Amino acid sequence: MVAVFPWLDHGVALVCLAAVCGVANTIVEEDSHTYHFCRNAGTKVLGEHLSFTLLPAELTVAWHTNGLVCGKPCVHWALSRDHLEQGFDEQDRLNKSCGETQEYLVSPNTTAYVYHAIIGPLRPGQRYFYQVYHSASHNISNGIPVSFSMDTISGEIFEFVAPVKDPAPSATRHQTRVLFFGDSGNSEEWHNGTVPAVASEVASGNISMVIHTGDMAYYAEDDGGQRGGMHAEELSNATGHIVPLMTVPGNGDVFCYRPPGIPTWAACTEDYQRRYIMPGWNRTHSLWSAFDLGSVHYLLLDSEAQTWCNANQNQSEQLIFAEEDLMRVDRTQVPWVVVVLHRPLYSSCANVKEQQMMRDGFAALLLKYRVDLVLNGHVHSYERTWPVKGDYNESDNATVQHGDGISLELYIDPVYPVHVIAGTAGNGESIDDCTHDAGVYNWTFSAVRSNDIGYGRLEAHNRSHLEIDFFSVTQGKVLDSFVIQRTYRNTSHVDIL
Repeated sequence: MVAVFPWLDHGVALVCLAAVCGVANTIVEEDSHTYHFCRNAGTKVLGEHLSFTLLPAELTVAWHTNGLVCGKPCVHWALSRDHLEQGFDEQDRLNKSCGETQEYLVSPNTTAYVYHAIIGPLRPGQRYFYQVYHSASHNISNGIPVSFSMDTISGEIFEFVAPVKDPAPSATRHQTRVLFFGDSGNSEEWHNGTVPAVASEVASGNISMVIHTGDMAYYAEDDGGQRGGMHAEELSNATGHIVPLMTVPGNGDVFCYRPPGIPTWAACTEDYQRRYIMPGWNRTHSLWSAFDLGSVHYLLLDSEAQTWCNANQNQSEQLIFAEEDLMRVDRTQVPWVVVVLHRPLYSSCANVKEQQMMRDGFAALLLKYRVDLVLNGHVHSYERTWPVKGDYNESDNATVQHGDGISLELYIDPVYPVHVIAGTAGNGESIDDCTHDAGVYNWTFSAVRSNDIGYGRLEAHNRSHLEIDFFSVTQGKVLDSFVIQRTYRNTSHVDIL
């Protein structure tokens, strides 16, 4: 069989024998040119998930494949499943966006292939359908085709509702409900407990977003570096591929196989940076980001930049970003501020010196800009603090707020931030039993603790009431629930002296 490629305008006719065309990723040399033939058959699209961008009417779609795929990575989206299934639409009801391929080593012998594309503009509250695909095509370098794809591969068709990110005044901003958890993967509790429970809530249509507080890929370097992709696929299954998945890196997401020498922070977080595309990723490499959703401003930060010995430059850049971001928040329009960090500033059983390091890096910032809530992982248990100032060290306990409207179920106008740890999604390591440690140390900051597998819910009812629950997958019920109540804010931020 002879196949001639008509787009070759440099006078070279490629002869493709049946034996060659039937083999994936074949190299053929002809007239001093090297051509790469790709058979996409057998390669799968995996792990599709959504995330926010810097623009309110856009979303990023990210995914990976289990092998090399030729053809540009693209996304079709439309108002109807039929439009996607039928393909070409003369009435322009089928939208198309193509994006970028990220190809990088995750071990000396294993290459990861991840992709992302931005879809939009989207109409807030509108229901859409989307499907990623890699089309049969040829790639050109300097006017010469260098690779040819013989097949088109596609992912599944997924349905989502475009988020309402609310440019409207605060009084009319809609209610949002968010799930949060961290430290997931590599355990039966995660596979058969948290994943189906979270997926069920997302499928109900009442969830606006899922936040992962870090450690998304336990032992990501295992299995030739492919375990990170396996965890990404399972995490996208938990979110149902249909609500934005927003993330921060944890210490479990940092691994370096690189040759001898001092590992760089960029190299050791490469897999995380490329798999999870956060707002402004081209500036911050997805390590820190910020966005509004309804009446809540979210600031997602990288705790590892504070604790890694050779990441000082990253931490300096991050703190500048965080300060500039919090300064811009108008609390009359976006009254709530939530910060997400992997490592906690307060825990009844985490390393005391590590907590102090985190407070040294972030506590003053949280106080200065009156952050309402801090979400953490890292510790494999659930813990909720009283409003806490952040001024204790190894020999002193924390300044906490009791009385004056502060009870176990209701915090009225707390002066200090509240911290919630939910590193409880289930992982290959053991649960941290913080209940007995709290008794030993008698930390005054600790309000509620649990060792159950589960996840958190954050519901912004309106400008004055923020409700936080901890749902136990182990027991199938809510174990902790409290409300932060605020009076109307008439300043953009409040300094606490």
